[in-house]
Amino acid sequence: MDVNLIEYLIQNYDPRLLEMLTGKLLGDGNILIEKNKSPRFRFGHARKDRLWCLTSYQSLGEHIKLSPPKFRRVFDDRLVAGHSDLYYVQSTVDNLYVLLKKIWYPNGVKKVPFHLIKWVLSPLCLAWWYQDDGNLKINKNNPEKIVISTESFSIEEIKFLKGLIQEKYNVLFIIDGKKRLVLYDKPSILYFLSIIRPYIVIKRKDMFQNNIDPTIFPPHHRTSLYISSELSFEMPTSDIKLILHTMINEINKNININDVYNFYINNLRNGNKQTNSYQIEFNREELCYLAFFQSSTGFTKGESIEYFEYLRTSKVN
Repeated sequence: MDVNLIEYLIQNYDPRLLEMLTGKLLGDGNILIEKNKSPRFRFGHARKDRLWCLTSYQSLGEHIKLSPPKFRRVFDDRLVAGHSDLYYVQSTVDNLYVLLKKIWYPNGVKKVPFHLIKWVLSPLCLAWWYQDDGNLKINKNNPEKIVISTESFSIEEIKFLKGLIQEKYNVLFIIDGKKRLVLYDKPSILYFLSIIRPYIVIKRKDMFQNNIDPTIFPPHHRTSLYISSELSFEMPTSDIKLILHTMINEINKNININDVYNFYINNLRNGNKQTNSYQIEFNREELCYLAFFQSSTGFTKGESIEYFEYLRTSKVN
């Protein structure tokens, strides 16, 4: 790969444009290569993602010349409906696409340009790639997994992308048996979504709980909490409630998702700590507050109390 060519691209084109183009080329975009014709950039999306197609067109159109989205029906007997409907966008001819062809298609076949990706894998780039090729599975209003389709890449390329995401954002995807990048644990899913949320247009690919209806909870409810054995309580019910109430006003002002995720990485992710079980009766307000924090972070009730105690202790010290 011509590193000098990539550095020329980085030095001479708007970073935001390169981030969006890279997200598209990792996803549903490609460089159109036809014999005896100059290369062009194009992308297409299913009819249900028309808004995403329009948003991509408008955002890229601030930097490059593109034809407006065009509707196309592709007939395919393998599909139940017998056809698929999509919108596609294509660029005009420009030297930029000559450069991108050399970088992304060095031998006529798409290859992930490692050096370029290291420079441009920003939250914007991630969000565009995710909205093209990612899916969020939700089960009963809980995030179950995120899948990013990477089957078309080589295992070397997939491992590179997995490693770079971990290096830059501390989010640990796994590679499943279908050569896809998959994220299973709730705190990582919610943190990953928080990173890219400013750029998410496709609502089904995001989830964000900004309020909880108190009326869904009973006036009082006894529940089990599993809390690290490193925390000990003389009077568990009153001590745990004191921790909760001490931090309610503080957390209500702002949940610092970066701090929450750092706590998760350093204290919870390995999952092999010793815990003690406590039976605590919470009132409706307490249950509502814990539910809101859980839906925002993916923590259990016990892990939430651990985090509140960590914050409370940090403030004191």
